[in-house]
Amino acid sequence: MTLQGDTDAGSDRFGPARLVADAVLYEGYLLYPYRASAIKNRIRWQFGVVGPSNGPTAKGEPATMATTLLLEEARAASDVPHPRLWVQIRFLRLCSRRAGEPRSDGAVASRDPHSAWEREWDEGVEHAVDVGPMDLVDLIDGGPAIEHFHASPELSREEDRGSPPGSHVVRELRGICGTVRVAADALPPDPPTESEVTRLVRVRIGVDNDSVAGETGPLAGSFLGLHVLAATDTARFVSLMDPPDRARRAAESCREAGRAGAGPGAPEGARWYPVLADEDDRVALSSPIILPDHPEVAPESPGDLFDSTEIDELLALRVLTLTPEEKREARATDPRAARILDRCEELTPEALGRLHGAVRTLRPAAEPQTVPWWDPESEAGVDPESDGVMVGDTRVGKGTRVRLVPGGGADAQDIFLAGRPARVAAVFRDVDEGVHVAVVLEDDPASDLHGSYGRYRYFRPAELEPLGPDE
Repeated sequence: MTLQGDTDAGSDRFGPARLVADAVLYEGYLLYPYRASAIKNRIRWQFGVVGPSNGPTAKGEPATMATTLLLEEARAASDVPHPRLWVQIRFLRLCSRRAGEPRSDGAVASRDPHSAWEREWDEGVEHAVDVGPMDLVDLIDGGPAIEHFHASPELSREEDRGSPPGSHVVRELRGICGTVRVAADALPPDPPTESEVTRLVRVRIGVDNDSVAGETGPLAGSFLGLHVLAATDTARFVSLMDPPDRARRAAESCREAGRAGAGPGAPEGARWYPVLADEDDRVALSSPIILPDHPEVAPESPGDLFDSTEIDELLALRVLTLTPEEKREARATDPRAARILDRCEELTPEALGRLHGAVRTLRPAAEPQTVPWWDPESEAGVDPESDGVMVGDTRVGKGTRVRLVPGGGADAQDIFLAGRPARVAAVFRDVDEGVHVAVVLEDDPASDLHGSYGRYRYFRPAELEPLGPDE
C-alpha cells in the first residue's frame, strides 16, 4: 500500500534493520523444545498484541498502538527536495491449523483427539502495510497521512499424508482490517542553532485495529508482534535514549507522548519503544521489546531460534539432545520448528565453533603493573565507601543524593527507574578503570535492608544527576 501513487513503498530502505525486526516479530513464537505439548508453548504471543476493540482481549490488550519518533532536518536551499518518510507496519496474523474435514459452515470436525497435538496449532502469517513516501513538509503543513488496510479471511484444505483416507489439514486465516495514521509537527532546537539552520520534527505513528472479533478464540483478528519500521532519505532520526543537548527537550516531549500513549488516534498504546536501527541513523525501529540503539543480530548466528535471550550455541546443543520422538513432535508442530531442527543437525564443527565466542574489539595492552591486579595489595588504596567520582562540578560519594537518568545501553530494569531519587552507597572501580556507582532507591521501603547487606543497583556516573538537599 502506498500514498501519492508511488510504487516504491520503501521496503528495501530498511536494510539490515529488517533482520532485527524479524527477531522482534518472532520473539517467543515457538520456544525450545519446539513442541506444541510443552507448557511454555501453550501461552504464546506475549509481545506487541493489538486486539479488536470489541474482542475478548480488550480488557488485557490495547486495540491501538502509538509511537513517537524524532527527526533532525537540515533546512537546505529551496531548490533541494524536502526529506521524505517511509513507514512500514509489520505483524503476524493468526492462522489456526486443525486436523479433520471442513464442515459446510467452515468449522472443522476434529479427528482422533489423542493425536491432535500432531496437527493442531496456531501458526503466524506475516503481514506488512507500507505507507509512503511522505513529504515531511506536507505532513507538517497538511495534516496526517491516513491509510486503511484490510485482508480477507482464507480457508484452505490440503491432504494429510500418512493419515487415514479422508483426513485433511485445514488452515483458517482470520480476516483483519485497520488504520495507520502518520502525523508530524516541527519543534525548535534547544538552544537554537545559528551556524546551521536545522529543525526537529516529531513524527507520531498510530495503528488502530478495526477488525471485528469473532468467537473462535481470544486472539482472533489480533495483530501479533506488531512493530514499526521508519526510514528517511535526507533527514536523520535522533536517539530518544541518549539525545544530543540540542534535542533533549524535544526528546523528552516524545517520551512523554509515549508514556501517555499520545498518538494520532491511539490513546492507549504506550508500550512501543523506538530506537535507531542503522549506522547512518536513517532507519528507526519501534518495538514492543526494549532494545538498545543500533541493535544487531550476531553475524555468527546461523538462523532464528525464536528466543533472542538465549545463547545460540547452548540452544543448538540442547536441540541435538532431543529424542527421536520429541523431534518428530516438534517437526509436526510447525514448519519453522522443522527448519530449526534441520539446521542444528547440519551444523558443522566449524560453524559450532563460531558460536562458541567472538572477539569484537581489541585495545592496546596496558603497561605492566608493579603489583598484579589480582594481588590484594593492588587495592590497598581503594575504599568504595570513601572514594568518589566527579559528576559535572559535583563530587559524588557515599551519602550523595542523586536522580537516576539511565542513558544509551541501559537495560530494561534501569530504564524503569528513570527519574527516581537514590542515595549513593559506594563507588567501585573495576580492573579496566571503569567506575560503577552503587545506589539504593530513596523511595524503596526496603532501602535500609538492601543497604545493610550490599544489594545495590549500579549506574555509570553519566547516568546520575546530583540533587540538592531540598530537592
